[in-house]
Amino acid sequence: MRKNTKNIIRKLPVRSVGYVLHKEKGHDFALNLQIHDTAELIYVDYGQIELYIGKHRILLNTGDCAIIPGWAKHRFKGVQGKPFDFLNITFDGKAQSNVLNKGIALNAEERNILLKLKNEYLTEQPFHDEIIVSLLNNFILLLQRRMTESDFERKNVELVAENNLNHRTALVSKALNYIRTNYMRSINAAELSRYVGISVPHLRNLTRRETGHNMRYHLCQIRIEAAKKLLRESASNISSIAAQTSYSSVSRFSEAFKKTTGMSPREYSKSFGDPSEKQRG
Repeated sequence: MRKNTKNIIRKLPVRSVGYVLHKEKGHDFALNLQIHDTAELIYVDYGQIELYIGKHRILLNTGDCAIIPGWAKHRFKGVQGKPFDFLNITFDGKAQSNVLNKGIALNAEERNILLKLKNEYLTEQPFHDEIIVSLLNNFILLLQRRMTESDFERKNVELVAENNLNHRTALVSKALNYIRTNYMRSINAAELSRYVGISVPHLRNLTRRETGHNMRYHLCQIRIEAAKKLLRESASNISSIAAQTSYSSVSRFSEAFKKTTGMSPREYSKSFGDPSEKQRG
């Protein structure tokens, strides 16, 4: 299906070109603040330019260009007062936002189009106005395509990174949920890794990366939280609670509990009142 040519023409970034000038500026040159209704392209072919668009500073090196939209306040000067050469083009039109108000390093094809455009302006052959508009449209469209592809690639990289992060987080969450369900019995790393579906070293590294702790730490935390709940809400004795949270002895349970909470199980239980008033679990 053929596209409507009139619609394509309306979407072109350049309708007409104001001027094309190649300028050489000496030491300490500075352009005063400018504002006009036409868009402007600046390409540096020698030296460096310090460009200000509003309060935004852009450093343009040799081979860089910047496109300034119409009505944007701007000024520029040579970096550290050094001389520079640049191609300056004004045009009536509107480029996509992804090529505006920033420095862009041009590739060989893009630089070659600007060279053709400059030569075309200098020779003033028949139809040179039309060819200049065509070349500038070609240049900006290629630039827009490259910036769009660059944005797409960046977003894809970010999406892949986000998906990888979500995948890692999901694997660790799966392991932690398994511990929460099975903390009352003995659990080892091999069992956890089989459940999650990855190797023991991989699970160990993911857990450390995602949480800052290993699985043994999380297992202890989950068991102690369960023990605290039993101490608060039941009249079970400490020996029974140790067994319910899969500690092999009261001494091991008490040691882990105090290390985690700063209190012994008995001290923690007393802080919640008379054990006889608690419901039996």
